Amino acid sequence: MPAPVRFCGHGRTPRRSTVNDRFRVTAASLERTARKPAFLSPTGKVEVTGKVVQFIRPGLIEEYSVSMDGVRQDFVIEQNPPGEGALQVELVVTGAKGEPTAYGAQLVLEKSGRKIAYSRLRVTDANAKELPARIEMASNSTLRTPHSATVMAVEVDDAQAVYPIRIDPTFSDANWISMGGIPGANGRVSAAAADGSGNLYIGGEFTLAGDVFATNIAKWNGSRWSALGSGVDNSVSALAVLGPDLDVGGPFTAAEGKVSACLAMARIGSIAKSVAAANSSASVQFSGVTGYQYDVQRTTNLNPPITWTIITTNPLSPAPDGSFTFTDSNAPSGTAYYRAVER
Repeated sequence: MPAPVRFCGHGRTPRRSTVNDRFRVTAASLERTARKPAFLSPTGKVEVTGKVVQFIRPGLIEEYSVSMDGVRQDFVIEQNPPGEGALQVELVVTGAKGEPTAYGAQLVLEKSGRKIAYSRLRVTDANAKELPARIEMASNSTLRTPHSATVMAVEVDDAQAVYPIRIDPTFSDANWISMGGIPGANGRVSAAAADGSGNLYIGGEFTLAGDVFATNIAKWNGSRWSALGSGVDNSVSALAVLGPDLDVGGPFTAAEGKVSACLAMARIGSIAKSVAAANSSASVQFSGVTGYQYDVQRTTNLNPPITWTIITTNPLSPAPDGSFTFTDSNAPSGTAYYRAVER
């Protein structure tokens, strides 16, 4: 029988109202699928090392730390429990009800109804080898009591594992996600705006967005941050997207090195300025953003669903004034529509 262990997790939702929500996740058994469960003892000691809290018992160390993705809760099992079949850890939850999800399990807090995602499960052995694992609701568990409406099971295939192993799930607010798992801005953000392509622009008083140097204004394209040129020389307090342009307001005196007192406009998208057709060719002049690259797309019908076809072989780069021209030497007869899309 493995050494007695107990996993215990606590969480508390942010104080947004007078509702005082608390939930608790406690590991109650350590077992094999082909063996009866070994119920766990609550005894142990607590140690704090840097930013990590450890709950230590014979054969197991439980670790808690906080990251931008939520509360990280690691279970380190030092010795291989005897028996056959997959390793299972049953977790009893109080203060919340469980729901199965595509990514594992979700806890719904009893008082406020707030949802906590219990996900991002990763299990590794002593050689850093990732082991197959999953979290699921254990609806038929013998551990269910009147005071614990939810039992979750973490199942690990440890047949080829070298002990100790580390079980690493994360619980976080199900309504929120980290933007790329990297830091946001390193200072105050006072304004935000989104364009029609789904890009997010933020302005404020900062010098970094993620790991990118950005002076008081930055862009998030859904996967990474980027700077808007050299930015502005003071804080940004207002942003608005108008067509292909981003209007910026604040107590600055220069934007992109150009004198621009308190108000500036940045070109963030492309727009067709003119079209000239002759025989079977069409020449389209665009205005875009210097430093970006564009593909030109064409369609002959704007009725949904619209099918756009890329007709450039290589991306086009705007001149210093933002202009670039594309000639379609095989323009279709009749009406055609063109657009430039940032690569």
